Amino acid sequence: MLSRQHPRHPAQVPVTFTGDHDGAGLATNLSPSGCRIEQAVERHAVLTLSFYLSPGESPVTVDVAVVRWSSELACGVEFFAMSLEPKQRLERYLVRT
Repeated sequence: MLSRQHPRHPAQVPVTFTGDHDGAGLATNLSPSGCRIEQAVERHAVLTLSFYLSPGESPVTVDVAVVRWSSELACGVEFFAMSLEPKQRLERYLVRT
């Protein structure tokens, strides 16, 4: 089994998503390259994600993410395209958690 590119952080962050599937859930096991979403979404779905890291702040957006695995209760998502400013905001958040 391959090791992860980045360590996961045990966050609980609200997330909304659009694309092949629209919805909302809670992002956990967050890293700069992916997360677990507590919501079932079909494998291989392509999504745009919006993370709400702090109340009153604009969301951090991942422009392109792909669902790598899915179960009845959750899915694992890999991030593919993210602008520099949102990426830096996410990395700063993860350093604090």
